[in-house]
Amino acid sequence: MLFNCLGYLIANDQSKHEVSLNTSPLGLTIKMTSTDSQIAFIPRGTIDSVLTWFRSINEVNKTGTMDLESIDRNIKVTIDIELKNLQNLERLLRGKVLFKRRPCFKRINRIANNIFILQIEGTNNLMVEKMAYFPHVCYDTSNLTRFEQIKQEQMILNNLRDHPHPNIIQLEEISCDDTSLSILLEFCAGGDLLKVLNQKNNEINHQLVMKKLLNVVQHLHSLDILHRDIKLQNVLLRIPNDVSSLVLADFGLACHKSQIPYYNTRCGTPGYTAPEVFTQSIYDAKADIFSCGVMFFNLLTLKNPFGSSRNPQALLQKNMAVDYDLTHLDIIKTQNPYAYDLVLQMLQKDPKLRPSATQCLQHPFFNQIIVEQKEDSTFDNIQFNNPIHQAVKINQTKPHQMPQFK
Repeated sequence: MLFNCLGYLIANDQSKHEVSLNTSPLGLTIKMTSTDSQIAFIPRGTIDSVLTWFRSINEVNKTGTMDLESIDRNIKVTIDIELKNLQNLERLLRGKVLFKRRPCFKRINRIANNIFILQIEGTNNLMVEKMAYFPHVCYDTSNLTRFEQIKQEQMILNNLRDHPHPNIIQLEEISCDDTSLSILLEFCAGGDLLKVLNQKNNEINHQLVMKKLLNVVQHLHSLDILHRDIKLQNVLLRIPNDVSSLVLADFGLACHKSQIPYYNTRCGTPGYTAPEVFTQSIYDAKADIFSCGVMFFNLLTLKNPFGSSRNPQALLQKNMAVDYDLTHLDIIKTQNPYAYDLVLQMLQKDPKLRPSATQCLQHPFFNQIIVEQKEDSTFDNIQFNNPIHQAVKINQTKPHQMPQFK
């Protein structure tokens, strides 16, 4: 991200003053070259300042403008920059600072509430846009929740750009107009893993899916990041029907470990959430392992471990108590005892007894050659949240005792 170039600040009287522009992992710094005094600093990931690119272009001088404007419009700076440098700056800062929404991005389809597929005009390039209105525009509680989650998602994904992993969704750009904030994400043509399971595809390589998922989780946990909403709907395929192309998506509830007591403590999706999340203000990375365990259960059995979403209260109670039906695993216990053992370890009620992501990856399940047959079954879709998953507020009730596994 390191890049330096010169430009000319255009004053109100149209006079020009030479400035230096320096990008770093921290953001963009602009200084007057005559005095070396700083006139602007845009921290990486901020949404307080907006950059507008190529508002005007001088074909003769091969220069273009970059406008820097504060959200409240109290400050506006226009800088004239050589086109090749302007292009480099725009490329380096994409996804790191806030850009003015560009007219070349056209919404061609609506996926869900305030989620759209975008196409770059004149190309076949697609992206997914998640949008929320600024709080001063819309005071609706659901919008405020969505706005905070979009801010959180861009912050986490922005940080992950410094620690990339091939199986994490890519943040392409952060953009806004006068009323709303958006994050633009890579488009995954294969849809989500729930869709694949609902097609009754019995050829899914469970080892490959779980190995890639646990590798992602191991990577996140090494950075002290918890996802907190791992489920089938949040695992996407870049390539249709190719599980090797999977990516973990939707980081709207993700946080650093230090943020847990302060940011949406009780959150997630009923049926996937670790029991301690319902009752404790402080928990750790083992919460993600439980969610991975539920996903593993889904893959192995085509069943929901805690029942049907048609009875959400019963599902919630069973989830809190980790009271699942072992009969769903009878075939797995016989045909693949290693898978049976690993899924039970991952679904331990006591987080201290659950393995870490690293320990899961060392389990014998990942060293065997498996030929599996599953009963024909319809997977019961649990979708309590829209694709910008709202934090789930749970009424605390006393869980009943789960059976003890040996």
